[in-house]
Amino acid sequence: MDHGNEQKSVTDRVGRVDGRRRLVLAVLTGLVAVLFFLPIALQEAETAVISQGDHGRDLYLYDVVAKGGIYLRDFGYIYGPLSLELHGLVFRFFGASIKTALAMRAVLLVLLVIVSYLSYLRYARPVPAAIGALLVASVQLPFWHTFNHIIISIGIVSFIGAAAPWLAGDTKRTPDENTGRGMKLGVLFAALSGFLLLIGKFKTGFSLLIIIGLYLSVRRIIQRNRRRGTGADTSAHLREKRGSGTVETPEGNTGAGMRTAGIFAAFSVFLVLIAKLNIGLSLLFGVGLYLSCARIIEWNRYRRTGTGSFSFLPSRRTLVLFCGALGAAAVLYGCYLVRASGDEVVRSFPYTGAMKQDFGNPFVGYVRNLKFHSAKSLTVDGVRYKFLRGEFVFTAGIFAFIFLIVNGGYSAVNRLRIRFASGFLGLLVVVLVHEWLAGGNIYPLAFYGAPAAVALVVLAIDHAVTLCRVRFDKSGKRIFPAGRFLPPAIVGLVVLANLAHVAKQRYERQIHLLTMPRGGAGVLSPNRGETRGSGGAVSDSRADCVVNPAEAFNRIADFIMKETDSGERVLTLPYTVIHNFLADRPMPTNHLEFMKISVVSPEDERKVTEAMERYPVRLVLLSNEGLYPAVGGVDIGRFPDVCRTIFEYIRENYEVVGVIGEFDRFPGWVGNHGVLVFWRKSDAPEEKERIERYKKELRRPPADWLTRGSYIDAHE
Repeated sequence: MDHGNEQKSVTDRVGRVDGRRRLVLAVLTGLVAVLFFLPIALQEAETAVISQGDHGRDLYLYDVVAKGGIYLRDFGYIYGPLSLELHGLVFRFFGASIKTALAMRAVLLVLLVIVSYLSYLRYARPVPAAIGALLVASVQLPFWHTFNHIIISIGIVSFIGAAAPWLAGDTKRTPDENTGRGMKLGVLFAALSGFLLLIGKFKTGFSLLIIIGLYLSVRRIIQRNRRRGTGADTSAHLREKRGSGTVETPEGNTGAGMRTAGIFAAFSVFLVLIAKLNIGLSLLFGVGLYLSCARIIEWNRYRRTGTGSFSFLPSRRTLVLFCGALGAAAVLYGCYLVRASGDEVVRSFPYTGAMKQDFGNPFVGYVRNLKFHSAKSLTVDGVRYKFLRGEFVFTAGIFAFIFLIVNGGYSAVNRLRIRFASGFLGLLVVVLVHEWLAGGNIYPLAFYGAPAAVALVVLAIDHAVTLCRVRFDKSGKRIFPAGRFLPPAIVGLVVLANLAHVAKQRYERQIHLLTMPRGGAGVLSPNRGETRGSGGAVSDSRADCVVNPAEAFNRIADFIMKETDSGERVLTLPYTVIHNFLADRPMPTNHLEFMKISVVSPEDERKVTEAMERYPVRLVLLSNEGLYPAVGGVDIGRFPDVCRTIFEYIRENYEVVGVIGEFDRFPGWVGNHGVLVFWRKSDAPEEKERIERYKKELRRPPADWLTRGSYIDAHE
């Protein structure tokens, strides 16, 4: 009897069964994701938080791309071209509207859950992987911020999954093979990406540096004649068999499996690079640091013991693919840069200099947000709808990292793998949240740090379960049967709580629809005594804050569409292009932001006034945000002070005809929104008659509109 063939047959059958189980679990996780996020998507489609800042910029630029606009030539964008091209394509086929954008967001959320599940499954059992997948998606902020971050999170979590084979260890090679290559390539990756990240601007020398780096990397790899083994496990890489000290090594740890892992890792890096350049470079920077540290640690262990060891470095092919991903991203950006204007390039890469945003000490802001939301007991106010914030996930990742380092496992092999994986994921968390460390911006904790932090949590949960099972097996006791059903029960309760919360809001709050053709969404009426405006507490004198005033957006859009011709250019200030999108009226200039942090130069102001004269622009809208030095904690500056030339041109050539919306109230990014309406002066009788009609139909502006905000504490 051929025991070898019989053993192979059994292994094949087990592999097929495991494959079916993983497929079924992936489908079930996707269904849970739909149940979990569909109510959120429906709620947003009917009770959308409308932000006139980032929302307007994203929606407006997606529409520009759908109509043939080109990144860096026709406009600047602080993110990469991926989100622009993707949403532009969707707008082109399904129509430009908030409803289309929300549907796309729901699809991306479900995709994020599925990709996260498949990635975390390479580190843990199905249930912890499913919990981690839902967790990493639940920290994505709802529709009041940019749409770009979900795509970045998908790329990061895909990379984490593809990197799992490195962390399983290579048993077919000792550190004396290819000596020094990992460290030298690591230094190259870290130095190149770190230099680009610090400079943050494209110049002619950048392309040359990338070419030199690619040449040195490929040349160094080709010089090595020995091919590396690939003894890495491609599924559940860091788990040990129950009750034993051996490590699971399923089929697929060589050949096509490793090639696929390398391709996915490189492709994920490419996606992140073209979604947001500095995050992609920081990802490569983290890989470079890991390569260097892993090489040093492995070589020191080999010199100390003199025996073979595991290797926790990626394959040679993967490193070549990384170089290819960096080169492909450089070529893609180069194609855009060939047709780019200098101003748009500077505005698209504001990582250094005056355009760098500063939100204060990052740790002080982190603790403040953690204490504030802990005091609220994670209650949901219906405006910022989410179960967990990035601060909590980041904190959980810290505790998980400490647990994994301290309790690395009971066998030497498993302990080594757990600690390498923990170090790798912890390093990714640090480099991916560099925007938070550098400027205090809290959002990167949720957008960029969450995938790696959740991976640490998933790994910690799975490892804790393994330790408990082994100890129970050794003691001869059994785990309480209900314990295995506890995680799925928690997930089910969260889904039910989500559905109940949405139903409760439907019952308690009235929905006001956005009636313009590009709306397709609605806005909830605020609660009685609502005291939260743009995300922070307001004083008692402003307790009448109106959140998400659908009526104001409807009236502003109706006014623009009624009083201007199709295709006529309308200037909205200082950062309210949401009205241009909703009314389907283009801006007269590529410059969309007129704030202090946007660094509007005298040359920029001259170009804007020339465009206003050339078209000419008849209608100008100035939102109440432009009259206050800061809104929502962002130092935007008062528009009359930031853009004196433009403002004086408006006062000289335009006449104030009234206000629309909640102009008299203290503004927020998502609440108390109103605009001051300017119409161009003219000697034509019909234009004079039009101005007089506006003054009668529209509400008069407050007498102190020009000076209000100059004496208001911006952070009150």
